[in-house]
Amino acid sequence: MNREYRIVGKELVLVALVIFLSLMLSGSLYKARVQKENAKILRNELTMLRSGVMLYYTLNKKFPDSLESLEKESYESPDGKKMVYLEKMPPQKKGEYIDPFGETYQYNSKTGWIESKAKGFHYW
Repeated sequence: MNREYRIVGKELVLVALVIFLSLMLSGSLYKARVQKENAKILRNELTMLRSGVMLYYTLNKKFPDSLESLEKESYESPDGKKMVYLEKMPPQKKGEYIDPFGETYQYNSKTGWIESKAKGFHYW
């Protein structure tokens, strides 16, 4: 009887270990997938923001003073419609635009360059 309890106890420990290792593996795989998806979103947002800055520069012969100018200022399209430079802006927190990693976008109004503060993506 005592021997049966030991065998069952060892099996339970083995099952618990397998479950624990499976959860650890799936958690790291999930984190890697989220990182990859956030990188894709970051690339798209940077492209969108930089395109808006270049459109502003092309029409006004100067870079916008801030990223907010891209959604607040407007221009007239060739067909007479009033348009904003960017209709869909990234989310904001305390007045700053936030990238998919939760870091703020940095904008240089002298050069028109936009970058993320996210670790590993600074030079994108």
